[in-house]
Amino acid sequence: MSSLETILNWADIAIHRRRPLLAGAALSAALACALAATLKVRTDFARLLPADAPSVVALHALAARMPSTAVVEVGVASDEPRTTEAFAHKLSDSLRKSLPPRLMREVDDDDAPLRRFFQQHPWLVLSAAELRQAKARAANPLYVDLDDDPEPASGYTGENGRLHMLVVRAPFGDSEPEKGKELLDAIRSTVDRLHPPAGVSVGYAGDVVTAAHEHDLVLRDVGITAVLCLVLVLGVLRIFFRSTRAVLALAGALAVGCAWTFAWARLAIGELNSATAFLGPMVAGNGINAAIILLSRYLEQRRAGDPHAQALDIAIKSTLRPTLLASACAAAADLSLLMTRFRAFSEFGAIAAAGMALCWLATYLVLPPLLTVLDLSIRGREQRGSHPPTMLVAVAGVVAALAIGLFGLRALPLRFQNDLRSLRSRSLPQSEAGIWSRRLDASFGRNQAGGFFIGTQSPEEVRLVLDKLQRSQSGIFGKIDALPNLLPSIDEQRERMATIGLRKQPVTFADLPEPVRRAFTESDGRAGLILVAHPGPAFDGWSVRGIRKAVGELRGLRLPADVQISGPEVIFADMMREVETALPRAGIVSAALACGLLVVMFGASIEGAAGLLSVAAGLLGMIAALNALGVRLDFLSALAVPITIGIAGDYPLNMLGRIKQDRLQGEPWRGLRQTGAAVLLCSATTAIGYAVLLASDTGAIRSFGLAALLGEASCLFAALVVAPALARLAQRS
Repeated sequence: MSSLETILNWADIAIHRRRPLLAGAALSAALACALAATLKVRTDFARLLPADAPSVVALHALAARMPSTAVVEVGVASDEPRTTEAFAHKLSDSLRKSLPPRLMREVDDDDAPLRRFFQQHPWLVLSAAELRQAKARAANPLYVDLDDDPEPASGYTGENGRLHMLVVRAPFGDSEPEKGKELLDAIRSTVDRLHPPAGVSVGYAGDVVTAAHEHDLVLRDVGITAVLCLVLVLGVLRIFFRSTRAVLALAGALAVGCAWTFAWARLAIGELNSATAFLGPMVAGNGINAAIILLSRYLEQRRAGDPHAQALDIAIKSTLRPTLLASACAAAADLSLLMTRFRAFSEFGAIAAAGMALCWLATYLVLPPLLTVLDLSIRGREQRGSHPPTMLVAVAGVVAALAIGLFGLRALPLRFQNDLRSLRSRSLPQSEAGIWSRRLDASFGRNQAGGFFIGTQSPEEVRLVLDKLQRSQSGIFGKIDALPNLLPSIDEQRERMATIGLRKQPVTFADLPEPVRRAFTESDGRAGLILVAHPGPAFDGWSVRGIRKAVGELRGLRLPADVQISGPEVIFADMMREVETALPRAGIVSAALACGLLVVMFGASIEGAAGLLSVAAGLLGMIAALNALGVRLDFLSALAVPITIGIAGDYPLNMLGRIKQDRLQGEPWRGLRQTGAAVLLCSATTAIGYAVLLASDTGAIRSFGLAALLGEASCLFAALVVAPALARLAQRS
């Protein structure tokens, strides 16, 4: 027996000092829950990348330079154009008066003055050739094509006047969903106070609206999956143990461990991201494993006739080392994610590993005194001994594992999902935000937000970047918001005016309408050094390959080194590159750590060899299942691979540890049935944690749940079939 198992007579301490132990655990859990309740969920992709990623560095630099990037598009519609126009004007006036400066920079409801200015100064936006053509068509060169429309209508009017759009520009970016939700709520409150007339509908669209909608969905899904997981896990435990008190003991120990875990996350990391927000069910499903093994062994001894103190002592001493190493194996797989720079992986790994460690600690600190206090009534029954698998069954199991393993090897390398539609919210297209987004897009396009943001340091760099973008023949880049497109140089203005015989003073930046000046003026007063390239007709924003192609095209323009490039698509491309780089590294480290712990546990023994082969069987089985079902990985479901490696070491370790204990005690295979049942229950609770994710509204969360479920099934096969079969064949030989 190792020194770790004999340092303290923990069973005796847990029995005689149960009240202070439980009081301390309850107090610490209450404090931990209060701390964990302050965790916030951040869902933007920029928080998943390392802080020094080029696109993130550029994003922060551009955010500091730009006055704002976030907009809310407010649509007002009715069957009567006059009613629509009247309410739109009333709403815009109310928004200007009611929204505070920290939420609203400006409300833009009419671009007619801007268009009138440029129609009065056509040489700013028309080339020399276009001006000559206009001169040939019109007698007055200052009002090109305005004879039939002397007072242009608002550019924010569509559907023959039945639809109006207001653009609310905010003094913050798209990556701040809390502020975006506050702005959206304030706009809705203003609309409610105005009591829209009968037949007038008001809707909202834009990146702020989409981000707020998806943020709310994540929070809703976190709550739903947590409740589902709790109910299902408790139900399975009640069915298995057939004892409400046993379930209460397990739930108490698990609750303490989970509270400690998320309090640690609050202190060490400070927030949850779109990956770690769903760790609750997984921490619970995996963290309860050690408690199940301990409780199962305790009940086994009680049913054999041992009194409480003796049964608890045997259960603790016989399970302490195997469960410690099994939990360490799973935690090591999680810790392997710390080797990556991708924060979705590293933070997930840190919290999951802490969860395994703290839940194991809570199991041995809290469960023994709880079992003492609850005083489980155990009805003795005849203990059925276990038998080793027959040689035929062992051979069949190994052959099946080899076949699955070969299929898994042929499926390498793992494939990634290309269609991003499958990863988004399934309710968004049918939601109010999705419907209004399509309606406003159809009338006004997508030039209010989004695109590739490019920050230069000088007017010369602006002209260089603009020239390269305009020369691109790919069709990826569409409309380009750049000051030279609206305000050519003095010499160029004079040259254009000369082509139509016009003698006017060239327009300077100070002559431009105030909204234009404000849009191009940076926080430090510099003007016109930031460009926005909006997506063109050839841009495929729902495809990973399409986004990579666009970002590659932009970065391939060989712009000066000090030019900053960022935007949602650039960040996503960098994120996928980090994922595909991080996954192999995490997988190798995870496998090395899992195998190392198996060697520590078993050394050069039959069980050690069986454990190493079981890890391979579990991982290759998952890969084979992914390939057979056509499941492709994404930035989130890739996490399932290193997690599966950890579980592939965890479950067989418990099985083989019991086989070795029984062999050394001269009773080979005696406890195989009981331990196998406990491992099956461990797998069931973990599988529930993954299965509830399939109810998520977000496709990326569902894909992670499915990939992890396939890995769980493969690891269970490796533990219950492959590991005993290999041990049986090795003993026979």
